[in-house]
Amino acid sequence: MLDSRPQADPAVRLQVCLETLGVEEKTLEGVPAHLRLPVAVTRYWLRRASPGPDLTHLKALLMVVVQGELNRQTGGTTGWQGDTKHLSQSLDGAVAHSFNQWQACLKDASQLKPLPEPHYTW
Repeated sequence: MLDSRPQADPAVRLQVCLETLGVEEKTLEGVPAHLRLPVAVTRYWLRRASPGPDLTHLKALLMVVVQGELNRQTGGTTGWQGDTKHLSQSLDGAVAHSFNQWQACLKDASQLKPLPEPHYTW
């Protein structure tokens, strides 16, 4: 099936991707096209990750998306300008695992090319 994915109708690819992620297309209405895949993946990740991400993980992910979107809109390349003293602490393995699950979901879902690719730089 995956060998034939480039020839598959875009609407079929979208349907397969959204059904796999458990997201209805109407849920993504109002979301900019380049953010639809990350939003759908985040919804899937919140429901299916094991162990599940906590609210802090979601807040951090949303901050990265918002900062990336601001940089995209303004042409900026600067990162988060907030308090950085916590960055010197070692990364918790569970946190790293949680974000790795999200990244893997995004990578796998993007292979179907159902929606415009997100801006991976953020």
